[in-house]
Amino acid sequence: MTQLPRAMPPITRMGDPRRRRPLTAGGRSAAGRVDYQGLRASTDQDIGRSGGPRSSRPPTAPLGGTMTEDDLRDLAREIADQVWHRGRLAAIDDHFREDLVAHVPERPAVRGRRAYRELILATRTSFPDLRQEVDLVIAQSGTVVLRSRYLGTQRGEHDGIPPTGRRVEITELLWLRFDGDQVAELWQELNNLTVLDQLGVIPPRQATEFARFRHVLRTVGRLAALKARSVAAQRRGAK
Repeated sequence: MTQLPRAMPPITRMGDPRRRRPLTAGGRSAAGRVDYQGLRASTDQDIGRSGGPRSSRPPTAPLGGTMTEDDLRDLAREIADQVWHRGRLAAIDDHFREDLVAHVPERPAVRGRRAYRELILATRTSFPDLRQEVDLVIAQSGTVVLRSRYLGTQRGEHDGIPPTGRRVEITELLWLRFDGDQVAELWQELNNLTVLDQLGVIPPRQATEFARFRHVLRTVGRLAALKARSVAAQRRGAK
């Protein structure tokens, strides 16, 4: 007599509630089987997509390309030390883009890394002992702001003013916009009247009207004499 097959149990999919059994400690069911679906659900709550534990604070967003705010602050301090404090012109090639745009007071925008290098060289020629002290550095959204103090002695011509041998001290605000790890654009804010005052070009504030007028005449005469000597030197060089 042919034996009939036994009735097969219904096929259920993984995770079917009919196959679930109460879990014991360690994620195992009462029958000793591991409930992988339950473990996965609980694990997904504790582990992020990166494979590490979830954090209540989001990671620092990359700024200026792949650099964080801390990276940009450190880089800005390094640039200030190398370029403006020590006057190392080679550092400009490392830290500034070729198509740099520099907005400086009372002159057209300086365009290009080479033109900015010439500006720094002219400043260092006028004030050979120029040094910079950075007071504050703030970084946000790919831009760094520095508040600095400059000190130096005028030993060379500065904007048509002959060497005076006087020391100047001036405060500057500088905005740096980064593209990756290089400066793409900068804005400089400083009070040139403070420099002129310390160089003795403008009359003292407490001077009388006559003293101011006499001071202006002397300054104009001094600048005219400097201009005449410069033109004469150029003519001798042309011959």
